[in-house]
Amino acid sequence: MSVVFKQTFLSSISAYIGIVIGYVNIILIMPLFLSEDQIGLIRTINSIAMLLVPLALVGASGALVRFFPKMPNEKAKLLGLTASMVLIAFGLVVGLSIIFKEQWFAFFQKESPEVNNYFALVYAMLAVMIIFNYLEAISRAGFNISVPNFFREVVFKAGHLIAVLFVGFGWISYHQYLHSHLLIYVFLILGLGYFVKRKVTLKFSFTGIFQHKLSQDIIQFSLFSILGSFGIMMVLQIDQIMVSSYLGLSENGIYSTALFMAVVIELPRRLISQITTPVIAKAYHEERFNDINNDYKSVSNSLFFLGGFLFLMITLNLHNIYQIMPNGEVYAKGYWVVYFIGLTKIVDMVFSVNGEIVSMSKIYKYNVFLILGLGILTVITNSIFIPRIGIEGAAIATLVTYLIFNVLKYTLLKVKYRFDPFSMKTVILLVTMAGGYFAIKFLPVFENVWVDLLVRSLLITGYFGFLLWFVKPSPQLNQMIVKLLSKSPK
Repeated sequence: MSVVFKQTFLSSISAYIGIVIGYVNIILIMPLFLSEDQIGLIRTINSIAMLLVPLALVGASGALVRFFPKMPNEKAKLLGLTASMVLIAFGLVVGLSIIFKEQWFAFFQKESPEVNNYFALVYAMLAVMIIFNYLEAISRAGFNISVPNFFREVVFKAGHLIAVLFVGFGWISYHQYLHSHLLIYVFLILGLGYFVKRKVTLKFSFTGIFQHKLSQDIIQFSLFSILGSFGIMMVLQIDQIMVSSYLGLSENGIYSTALFMAVVIELPRRLISQITTPVIAKAYHEERFNDINNDYKSVSNSLFFLGGFLFLMITLNLHNIYQIMPNGEVYAKGYWVVYFIGLTKIVDMVFSVNGEIVSMSKIYKYNVFLILGLGILTVITNSIFIPRIGIEGAAIATLVTYLIFNVLKYTLLKVKYRFDPFSMKTVILLVTMAGGYFAIKFLPVFENVWVDLLVRSLLITGYFGFLLWFVKPSPQLNQMIVKLLSKSPK
């Protein structure tokens, strides 16, 4: 699994630069120059486009990762087949959306009618997102996540920050700012496309692609994957869409800002997941089941530790964050959203890469139905909690559905393969991190916000450094930290 942590190390550099850029933008720049409803509108447009991405990608991303090892000399045919599937699926998605346009308009008309003015922009965003995601999947299949993550985490966020500053300085209108996201994605596509062409492959063959011996398996896998990917995206995006529909764009601006604060917690999982998926696929192909189970445990402990560190760093400084933020008294309404979404990410991380393990196995069809069920459950729980509790209800709905989903995946892997991510070290980490949380939580608050922020951050960092040294969450994590503190991996 050394390739996992090497790529994670390289991606982490981009990711944490992206965190700094993102937090500056979310906490300082956007609340200063944009109103809550303007923030809510751009987040809603992005959420709708991202919700449709899995349908238009039609499982091509997963198919590329899964079948690259099986077609080492026929990658051009694999690219030709998957590209053809994406083009057909995109046409169907756009066509169906036009047919059901009136239902779309009715969904937002009461509380967020502004969304309906940007129907065309949603599908333009969808098109560029699909191209970028497709190129990213090719890079991942070639065991490289660092370059696409640089474009996603650094270039995109920097471009977004610049666009917001342009609005604030009066150089572009808000309407132009919304469309500037298309230009940013075009730049990402050109950059990543150039890299993939040079380092992996961008040769497409459309000759006899549907007659290839693996074409049926690829299509079948993709069709099942589309349901699972759509279910996952429903979980990730439907809350923002439903908050806008039930409560309005202003409430979604507050909710999505809190959401973005907490989503940072899952960053280590996202990085590790991107590179573990092709590694797991190869391990299954070579029937190295013990290696998969060992990595399952190691990744769980690593993610629990890293997620716990970020959870404490954010939640124990939350009062400081809202105090620093322009119009922080307005956005502080999302205080408990940060907590509930943060706990959701911790739950997802401690259960490790169970979804990736299931999706790359022979029982991947189970994962598809589980994810689709999760998406449906998310819609149901959001429709119950949002009207009754407000934006906190959306966060609680997400926590409940993620907990149920992870328990079901854990049970499936336990029964089918006897895989288990938990050990006594899991319990030790839980107890020690909880103890550290309550010890720092009840410290007196310094009057100066910057002093309080600095003291709490140093205490959290020092405490987790102590845990890293004495508890040793996983050998790979300790090795990666040592390399980070000494020199870049070779």
